[in-house]
Amino acid sequence: MIWVLKGPGPEMAERHTLAGLTRVRIGEPVGKNTAEEADHIAQHSWSAEVIYVVTSAYHVSRAYLTILRACRACGLSPVLHVWGTGTVTNLQMQSEAKKLAEAQVKGHALRWEDV
Repeated sequence: MIWVLKGPGPEMAERHTLAGLTRVRIGEPVGKNTAEEADHIAQHSWSAEVIYVVTSAYHVSRAYLTILRACRACGLSPVLHVWGTGTVTNLQMQSEAKKLAEAQVKGHALRWEDV
């Protein structure tokens, strides 16, 4: 199964279906925050081979590290691709760095050295 969240989902789904990966699930994020969304993805991706996530450009690192943590907690090891869209400001990057550090302290996101 392939999870495709937002973004260019239909095109990715079609490309992978043509490549022989026929189980594709396209969905919208479910949850109040990144950790809840990551847990939802992991809990519903027990047979996922590949997970694609499209998010804001400044949110890529936190999304990747949080979803990877959730997948590992469920015993999953899919190939995880996270794409960022849009432009990023310095203020957004500073804010996101703080949010990532807080998520790591709470155990919601892995640290880069644990990847």
